[in-house]
Amino acid sequence: MSRKPFVVTLSLLLVLAAAVLAWLVFPRGIDPALAALAEYRVDKLSCGSCVQKINDALVQLDGIGAVEVDLASGRCRVEYDPGQTDATAIAETISAAGYPAQVRTKLSPAEYADLRGEQQRLAQRFVARVGDRLLTREEFDRAMRLRLADREATPQLIDQLRRQLWNDLRQRELLLYAAEQAGVVVQPGEVDARIEQLRRGHADLEQLVAKRFGDWQDFYDQLRADMTIERLVQDKVLTGINDPARQQQKLNQWYQQLQQDTQVMIFDPQLKQAAARGGDCSSGCCG
Repeated sequence: MSRKPFVVTLSLLLVLAAAVLAWLVFPRGIDPALAALAEYRVDKLSCGSCVQKINDALVQLDGIGAVEVDLASGRCRVEYDPGQTDATAIAETISAAGYPAQVRTKLSPAEYADLRGEQQRLAQRFVARVGDRLLTREEFDRAMRLRLADREATPQLIDQLRRQLWNDLRQRELLLYAAEQAGVVVQPGEVDARIEQLRRGHADLEQLVAKRFGDWQDFYDQLRADMTIERLVQDKVLTGINDPARQQQKLNQWYQQLQQDTQVMIFDPQLKQAAARGGDCSSGCCG
């Protein structure tokens, strides 16, 4: 496999870094034992101002609990008391605020209680789930330590690194989930060949790996994941498209649809709070 397509693919994937997750959570006081859950597909979302408008609209309804909005995927989850309101009324309220909403999923209080119980159990070992891929707490903490390196672990820096790491890992897990669904596989021998290629270009590869990854197996796993994503993009997404502009357009459209179609759930409370603080309107995207 030539190196040139790999460089082009990486440059295109970097464009996707701007499409980060922004869960904004607004807790309210309803009885958890009575709470049901509805998830919506919401159109026309662009930034935190849109989320605030949805929150301002929903606060007018009785029986609304926590509201979570994922800007990247265009999904909104709303806890509610079915004795005071219903999923249809919530969708109509969001739509009336200027963001057309359609119900994707509804969970009864009993089903939602089961889901919360599952999340609590998973949270002991995992920080999040992307599709059916679980991100372990051990993996996340190890990556945090590597990013922190020898810097002073201030609360502000920890929060910033946690957001950045989640954005990176979420994108990676989304792409690997898509690769699994598409049946894309990279064999160990292919990874070994790529490592030998890297050795020829970097005489100090072992030192670089130790500094960047801390462990050779982690480097090997990351390289295999990168090669899997590379193959997914080249063989399943951009096949037959040679024009760079069309490649970028296709990749962005495909990734946006992937985000909309893939369930993402954060279990760790600190990570959820950090991700929520990632959304802003500094670019003036809406009023």
